[in-house]
Amino acid sequence: MPFPNLPDQIESCRVSLAKQGIPFTEDALIETLERRDNPWSVFYAVIALRSLGTLRAIKPLKLVLKFPKQDVQCASILTIAHLAGATETPFFVSALGDAGYRPKLYALWALQDAGDERGIDAVVAFLATRISKAKTAKPNGSFFATVYHGLAYLGRFVGVRPDLREQNIPWVQFLESMHELDRSKFNKLFADTNI
Repeated sequence: MPFPNLPDQIESCRVSLAKQGIPFTEDALIETLERRDNPWSVFYAVIALRSLGTLRAIKPLKLVLKFPKQDVQCASILTIAHLAGATETPFFVSALGDAGYRPKLYALWALQDAGDERGIDAVVAFLATRISKAKTAKPNGSFFATVYHGLAYLGRFVGVRPDLREQNIPWVQFLESMHELDRSKFNKLFADTNI
């Protein structure tokens, strides 16, 4: 399963939630998401649901996707990916295209680790737009991470969609035009993918 909790993360969540009087049960964690009263409680509940949650937690997790605390936004989509896997591919795609959901990297990461081929066209379009915008400014680390996760996701489906390798796609031109130093950093990150 993608995005598992480490034992010390689980214990940290348990302790933090206990200090706030929140039992370490799925029901109590879902109630915490629904109440939305304390940003840290919501964050720890989202993380804890990766270990305790079932598919019942998906709807409340979706409700905090645009929570004011960005850590909650990022963690909620990854927890959904952990619990639901590829069945939520359309949701990951909608987050990628939603102007109100800013951490696009996390939508791509959810797709990379848990999405199925239903997200291919949306990721191709997203990357094409992102890369064309990068031609006017020097890309930063966030840009490279976003492109990495998008390409890593697409790399999983080259066998299903050979046209991904064959078509004249903007990121191939972008990668070819990168400064050598940037290209070496990107290649190092990208070494584990198929594309």
